[in-house]
Amino acid sequence: MIAARARSSKRTIYARYPTKAALFEAAAADHIDRMIAPIEAAINPQLAVRDQLIRLGKALFAAATDPASLAMDRIVIAEANTFPELAARLHQNGFERITTLVARLLHDAGAANPAIGSETFYALLALAPMRTAIVTRKRSTVRADQIVDFLLRTPSS
Repeated sequence: MIAARARSSKRTIYARYPTKAALFEAAAADHIDRMIAPIEAAINPQLAVRDQLIRLGKALFAAATDPASLAMDRIVIAEANTFPELAARLHQNGFERITTLVARLLHDAGAANPAIGSETFYALLALAPMRTAIVTRKRSTVRADQIVDFLLRTPSS
């Protein structure tokens, strides 16, 4: 099936990706790169930090709830027991790239705890909407502005 979609032979595919895990990782990494590109593009230093965070949050929400992302998430979860290191690498690739961007913006905005804030941002605008979409087959409402305002107001403990 993969070879047919790629208009290639199985031999050519397996010459480049010798195992199912290698092929899966390449496909998943490519998907993550394609989904993260518009999120990274939401950063515009000419805008106020709050506005950049809102744009980034909306782009993150859109990528996380995209049907292709939901399908990839289902596959990664289903294969996590078979390929635990691969699932961890894929999660970290997307998670770390996004939380690093968000933490930098939160720091620039003077947020109390940019590291925790960036993880909260990711959880509320990516993980929770993904789970809602997968479990209920309903799309959440993006609340990027409310989440950003909450994170920027939250005092340190």
